[in-house]
Amino acid sequence: MREPLRRARYLSVFFVVLACVLLAAAGARLCWLQVFRQLEPDSVAAWRPIPVREVGRRGDLIDARGGTIATSLREVSLFVGSRDVVEEVAALHRRPREELADRLARVAGVDPAATLAKFREAKTANQWLCLARGVRDPAVVADLRALRRDPLFRGLTFETRWVRDHSRGALFAPLLGWMGWQPTPADAGPDVPRDGESVGVAGLEETCEPALKPTRGRRFVQRDAIARDMIDPELLPIPWRDGRSVRLTLDPIAQAAVETALDGAMEEFDPEWAQVLVLDPRTSDLLAVGQRPTPPDPTPELRSIPAGATAARRAAIEAENAETLRLHQLLMVHRVYPPGSAFKPLMLGLVLDRGAATPDAIVDCGSGSAKFGSRTIHDVHPKACLDMAGVLIESSNIGMTKFVQALVPTDSKRGAKAFQPVLDHLDALGFGRRVGGFAGEEDGMVPPLKLMDRNYSLASLAFGQQIQVTALQMAAACASLANGGIWRAPRLLDAVEGDDGEWVELPPLPGGERAVFTPATAAVLRGMLARVVDEGGTRRWKPKGWSMAGKTGTAQDEQAHHLSISSYWCFAPAAAPRFLVMTVLHHPRRGRFAADNAGKVAGGLMGELLERFSIPQDRPEELASGPDPARAPHPLVATPLAGGERDVVASRTVGEGR
Repeated sequence: MREPLRRARYLSVFFVVLACVLLAAAGARLCWLQVFRQLEPDSVAAWRPIPVREVGRRGDLIDARGGTIATSLREVSLFVGSRDVVEEVAALHRRPREELADRLARVAGVDPAATLAKFREAKTANQWLCLARGVRDPAVVADLRALRRDPLFRGLTFETRWVRDHSRGALFAPLLGWMGWQPTPADAGPDVPRDGESVGVAGLEETCEPALKPTRGRRFVQRDAIARDMIDPELLPIPWRDGRSVRLTLDPIAQAAVETALDGAMEEFDPEWAQVLVLDPRTSDLLAVGQRPTPPDPTPELRSIPAGATAARRAAIEAENAETLRLHQLLMVHRVYPPGSAFKPLMLGLVLDRGAATPDAIVDCGSGSAKFGSRTIHDVHPKACLDMAGVLIESSNIGMTKFVQALVPTDSKRGAKAFQPVLDHLDALGFGRRVGGFAGEEDGMVPPLKLMDRNYSLASLAFGQQIQVTALQMAAACASLANGGIWRAPRLLDAVEGDDGEWVELPPLPGGERAVFTPATAAVLRGMLARVVDEGGTRRWKPKGWSMAGKTGTAQDEQAHHLSISSYWCFAPAAAPRFLVMTVLHHPRRGRFAADNAGKVAGGLMGELLERFSIPQDRPEELASGPDPARAPHPLVATPLAGGERDVVASRTVGEGR
């Protein structure tokens, strides 16, 4: 009996001594680690200061009345590694993946079946999965971040970024442009992150990049065991700055009228493309810019060419991408066209300024046909003799040719210096150069001096052929006739946000204002252009109660002679213009002349603008004569053309209807 008791006592003593030895060893080890080998907190990964990159908010684009056209929104996406959320925790009787799918469905509206499918279809042991993308609602973001409080969901990771939002959809897409990802330059400094940045790559987003672009910065945090950021006040951040907002000259009231007019033009006249500009001729401020067709999305979706693609496949993808980019072109600066007879007043201004003819001069128009050397020029409306105003009213190519040829001696040879004043005049009006400062803006085309001669180049320039212009160039040049002969560069950028949040007006560009006509010449031409509207084919569309001046142009496409371009520019009231409307329709399928289609679009739009902006009437006596024809429907009778599939005039020797 005593022997078992003694053995039990020895065993108890042994275990007690063993426990004491183990405790002493553990204590010695802890003492060694904590006292003799103590590490500084900054050298421990869990407490090391971690730099967090911060990017400011990109500036907004604001219209003239304070409405937002483009802004930046904070967007949060939720990611997790496929093994960071296990399928089942038996000890806790929980199935974390199913719980996460259910909570995401309730919080963010994510399909739970899709969430579970992502875990099942993960191809690697720890594949990175996106569970929710592009969440913008702050309340939803807060609920998603609260999921990390559960120890089973600590592997959730959030990615925050700024995304550009065009509040009016694709309406202004060609004008605003889009954002793209730019890699970090190889010669960037050591403090610059190497992950690239989002920048404007087209349109106003690119033009205004210096002002809109935010600066980058960093803040330093320490993180606890569950990766919560704890800011240390001793660690000073590197500040970042939001981008500056830019105010545009676009007026939403004018823009709404333009969009309505374009919709009507596409439905009634069915052109391949159409564009309308509205300027304030006193300042050349762009009040509205519209075009059709418009792209389906603000940002072009370009397809990549897969490796090993056949030549046919590559060509098909490239053609599809080219068509996508074509829809995103800003027509007013990216498309050129021959202005046709709409160009005639600008050439007559040079004739008057140089004293080559007087307003009461009369020319023989040959009853509709005249020879200039070996070339025959025709008029649509045959007349015998016309004065200068009559040449504009009847849109006589022959009369214009004779007036313009008076600028140079009759014996001038091809390329003679006598033609240089004509080219200088076109240069002063902004033709052959960029006038708007837009990315990718076309220069247009003006014949060089070496190709200038009397009977072809100069004669063609007289009625708007052998020259290619953009709608913006044409609108700015015509505005000079409306404001006393002063050419002003068109303005779209009005002001930029200052450091104090106040708007700072942008100064005019150097060389952005110059006299191109004398005030007397501009006044004479305004009177003639008012007669063109009152006595010509566009009188049907003039808004009653206001005077209006303008000129139509029907020209053939110089690349495809069977196509025509109808254009019309007009301003009102004629004596003190407030609006200039520029309308261009490319190959309208209905309406023979510009007076039938472009004239109707511009005339109706002008009436809407004058009414919406409450411009005082200068011809109130017209209101007693009946309803405004610019508002009433005018059915057009299509005239079939021999050998053509569309009802247009397409001849290099014709002018256009009055």
